[in-house]
Amino acid sequence: MAQTPEEFWDQYETSLGEKVVSHALGRYLGGWDEYDPPLWGLLIVTDRSFRFHHFAHDNWLTSWLSRGEGTGKERIIVIPAEEITGVRFSGGPKPWWKKIFAYRPPVLAVSYRKDGALESEHRKKGTLHVETGSDEQPFVDALTALTGIRITNRE
Repeated sequence: MAQTPEEFWDQYETSLGEKVVSHALGRYLGGWDEYDPPLWGLLIVTDRSFRFHHFAHDNWLTSWLSRGEGTGKERIIVIPAEEITGVRFSGGPKPWWKKIFAYRPPVLAVSYRKDGALESEHRKKGTLHVETGSDEQPFVDALTALTGIRITNRE
């Protein structure tokens, strides 16, 4: 029997040991040395961190070419709240004509300290492309509440 969304999130929270505050579908565009973009996955705000979770998967073509060995790997990015130094968001409400003729999906740019470095030292920057079928504002609000940082909006 298939797992319900409520069961999935209860199990996910139990495995993390953190409370999931908000989540959205997103696309990783870069800023983490270990992973090559683009990757689709879940953007997750918990009570202690910001996460990107790409789940292991295979499509029929890669499964066939790899003779059933599987090539999709799980990838997880975790940025503790105290290491987030800034957040920029390009998105939000747009006029109807821009949605039709000049659509660009909203982008979250999360700046963070690398491996506990001081803010003035080498910082990496994570950039995630947030594409949701619904309003992304609750996710942005949850990220603001987690970090205590005012999110700047740019177009």
